[in-house]
Amino acid sequence: MKFYIEEHKGNSADKGKIEIVERKGLGHPDYIADCLAEAFSRNLSKYYIEHFGTILHHNVDKLEIVGGNVDVEFGGGKFLKPMLIFFSGRATAKVGNENVPLAEIAEQSAKNFIKENYRFVNPDDKKQIKFMIETKSGSTDLVGVYDRKDALSSGKILANDTSIGIGYAPLTITERIVKELEIYLNSKKFKANYPYSGEDIKIMGTRIDKKLDLTIAMGFVSKFVDSETSYWKYKVKIMEEIRKFVEDKISDSEISLNEKGIDLGENGSRGIYLNTADVRKKGGEKGNIYLTLTGMSAEQGDDGAVGRGNRINGIIPFQRPLSMEAVAGKNPVNHIGKLYNVMAFRLAAQIYRELSKEIMQVEVKLLSQIGISITDPYIAYASVIPAGNVKVSDLEGKIKKIFEEELTKEKFENLRREFVEGKIEVC
Repeated sequence: MKFYIEEHKGNSADKGKIEIVERKGLGHPDYIADCLAEAFSRNLSKYYIEHFGTILHHNVDKLEIVGGNVDVEFGGGKFLKPMLIFFSGRATAKVGNENVPLAEIAEQSAKNFIKENYRFVNPDDKKQIKFMIETKSGSTDLVGVYDRKDALSSGKILANDTSIGIGYAPLTITERIVKELEIYLNSKKFKANYPYSGEDIKIMGTRIDKKLDLTIAMGFVSKFVDSETSYWKYKVKIMEEIRKFVEDKISDSEISLNEKGIDLGENGSRGIYLNTADVRKKGGEKGNIYLTLTGMSAEQGDDGAVGRGNRINGIIPFQRPLSMEAVAGKNPVNHIGKLYNVMAFRLAAQIYRELSKEIMQVEVKLLSQIGISITDPYIAYASVIPAGNVKVSDLEGKIKKIFEEELTKEKFENLRREFVEGKIEVC
């Protein structure tokens, strides 16, 4: 392992003039695509372990949601064309004379996830959802790296790619608010109190100096909305609830909601903006409101794909370093795009926990080489912002020790188990 450490020359993420953070929520097509790919990989891994004693080669991270078409009206509506869930990717399809039921595992994984998370979508109804499964056997070269006998005999797991994982710590207030707000808006408690709130929620948080604006898109469920008047009334209620939640979260911080923002009336409330494309009906002019049949935009032409959603820590932070690798659906044994991105965040969190009095921020990057042990990165790198008069040279030994303690066979085996057991959120 080539270890490097240097001082980060810029401001910490929470001190810059501009900070922009996005989260795609539970019902967003990109979020769904990530979750379904990961559910397929998880259940496929369990099948391989149960039938063959080990996780066989697979990477099922190529999955798309193709939007359908609906006719929506106040009080209800109907599907005109189903949503399409398209599985591709690669997986071991046959061992000896035994075929692996890839299509069955893929479809059932998707159905289970949809039933557990979306109130108004029935995955068994072909008028609502269609499944297309084109997952095939893997390429010879990558399967070869996965199954190398010399590596297996020595107990080493070889990296499947030359790739990079990126992590950082701590989260800023803006990052925490954007993430926690979406989780709250899609919680069972919130849906019980506001059933007309759909699952497809996207939040864009923008902090300018110490003022925060939140732009939120949320589909409303038509069966609960009997008129345009009801829609606007419900919208105001949800904005009030959002404001209460956010003000409680930032009460002890330097950040406040932007009270000098554009006042959009019922579209927004100075700092909180909900469904800003809405237009109230006036006279003979047609209005425009965000009304859905299922609470999901994928019902009406909005597509999704693996890798376009949140990063592994649940947000898309535009002032941070980002890996372009999708984590969802990749195999949990040797795929660097999966393992190193999670490990980089864990390393950053551990470094910050142990050195929080000595550093303000840390970024971690792990670079692999294909065919080399995953416990021995080609480069392990930390960029830190020291606190006070602390020098980076004083931190080097401490941080290198944390890298050495975390990048072990045992830690990667634990990580693999967590993926298979569904203990790691990847959406």
